[in-house]
Amino acid sequence: MLPTPAHVRAVYTGSDLAAAGAAVAAGAPVSSSEVVPGAGLLDIAQAGTILMDCSTIDPASAGTLSAAARERGLRALDAPVSGGVTGAAAGTLTFMLGGSPDDAAAVDPLLASMGKARLHCGDLPGSGQAAKLCNNMLLAVTMVGAAEAMKLGAHLGLDSARLAGVLNVSTGRSWSTDTYNPAPGALANENLPANRDYAGGFANVLMNKDLGLALSAARREDVATPISDLAGRIYATLAEDPAYRGLDFGSVYKWLGSQKRADCSAAEAQEKKVSC
Repeated sequence: MLPTPAHVRAVYTGSDLAAAGAAVAAGAPVSSSEVVPGAGLLDIAQAGTILMDCSTIDPASAGTLSAAARERGLRALDAPVSGGVTGAAAGTLTFMLGGSPDDAAAVDPLLASMGKARLHCGDLPGSGQAAKLCNNMLLAVTMVGAAEAMKLGAHLGLDSARLAGVLNVSTGRSWSTDTYNPAPGALANENLPANRDYAGGFANVLMNKDLGLALSAARREDVATPISDLAGRIYATLAEDPAYRGLDFGSVYKWLGSQKRADCSAAEAQEKKVSC
């Protein structure tokens, strides 16, 4: 599992990993339509080997690498995961597979030892990545929403654990409220990042990367994502802040505590459509 498409290409093709990292740091595009020959897995793996990548990258890069593998007599699957650090520790990850159904069946016994769900998302290479990007885009939105609701409740005098108890038997329930609640003390699990000052978990810089991939795909496909765009701006801010970039993405709850409600727009104030 590698952090960016550039790193995955470096492992597959043997291209310069340091150069790939520098390119990403410099803001170079994260996807690519070319594979540079080298001494990577594509060149040293035996024919018939299944190459399975559990990183979260863009679907186009996954498709390019899969095509390069097939040209060399290899088989390839994209198999990004969901469940986070807690899911990995408990062996309850979800794997999202893209590629041949036969190849997905062949690796299922291995994946079963790590994940409770192994879902074949489509025969098209990159299908697993597409599903993962959609999942993480929704996750970012629900986490920001959960953080806002929990923060408002705290300001209204509600105990976080009691509010979480209400949400989790009501229509506002989500994974971000019942399993990974961002408010300290909302859930009793001492291993949750929110109960450890947001140490560990899924870092803001990684959520920003995943959400950026999803929003880039939405722009290419001309799909409107206004709420996700806003979440993207929030996580870009957290990823750029040295105090937050390494913290778990639930730390958006903490960050909200340093923010003030924006003033109404001039037009809204004039028309008196919204009261601040």
